[in-house]
Amino acid sequence: MPSFCPIDNRTIPASAFQPVGVLLTEETCPSELKTPWALDDSRFNCSELRDVCSSRSCSGIDHSRLENTTIETDCDIETYIIKCCALVLLALYHGIMVNLISSLAFNGVKHLRWRNLRPDGIKFRTNVDEDGKLIKGNCQLDRSFQIKAALRRFELLGEVQLALSVAMFTIWFLSFFVLRYFLQKLFHPKMT
Repeated sequence: MPSFCPIDNRTIPASAFQPVGVLLTEETCPSELKTPWALDDSRFNCSELRDVCSSRSCSGIDHSRLENTTIETDCDIETYIIKCCALVLLALYHGIMVNLISSLAFNGVKHLRWRNLRPDGIKFRTNVDEDGKLIKGNCQLDRSFQIKAALRRFELLGEVQLALSVAMFTIWFLSFFVLRYFLQKLFHPKMT
């Protein structure tokens, strides 16, 4: 990064411009200005100093350098804000993905392995009318068919959840590399 410190090329070797107090104590300045004094921070009119100390020139404000520095600072601030927002969004993305993958995998395994998790079986509820007769599936064969269909749907839901969790994990894992590449390209274009 180039230095924007104003350099006095007339000195040997070239060095930064000296504070005003040092310039006023030189032999070329009038003797009435050589008394000890303190200079408060302020803005100074360089044209008046040019008349007093003619051996040193004051070129005034370098507007192009000031403009370049302002633009660079503005870009740095914008980049910092974008990086902060990207960090928050990435943290949210990874948190949501990990939670989603974990929930899907847990529910999928639970639906597929329910017989091992609860070996004593499951309980079913049914609806009866006021006489105590079953409303649906009056015969045992009908009830058995309905129970098998419900269990098959339950296990199929587990397979879908497990497959979805594997697909989401693959997408999440690949996103590490894809997001890393694009973020590097966005924030450090010379590194890619």
